[in-house]
Amino acid sequence: MNEKNRVFGNNVKLFISDKNLSEQTVAEHLGYSKYDLWKIMDGRLFLDEDEKRDIAEELQTTVEDLYMPRSEEKYHAAGCIECRGEFSHADTKAYILDLLDVYCDVQELIAEN
Repeated sequence: MNEKNRVFGNNVKLFISDKNLSEQTVAEHLGYSKYDLWKIMDGRLFLDEDEKRDIAEELQTTVEDLYMPRSEEKYHAAGCIECRGEFSHADTKAYILDLLDVYCDVQELIAEN
């Protein structure tokens, strides 16, 4: 997964948290299910430029701002799962996060059957 997608997703979660918005309401306003919004926040749902712009408008910010990395503390406070502690190497972090993504994908496939 692309690190930029993670930053975008984390920032969507951060903005929702900071603005005390309901994930369900944001999802409905954007035409997504809550589950799809979670996938966006996990960086696992690929979006086109129009969709990114719609999300930015809903959160009263810009697409560019949603790609700006924030501090680990801010992400932690918003409940972003990937920011639970530090890794000694960036490669280790990326590897573990990719494993979590695969795990989530497998769980989704199991749930569908």
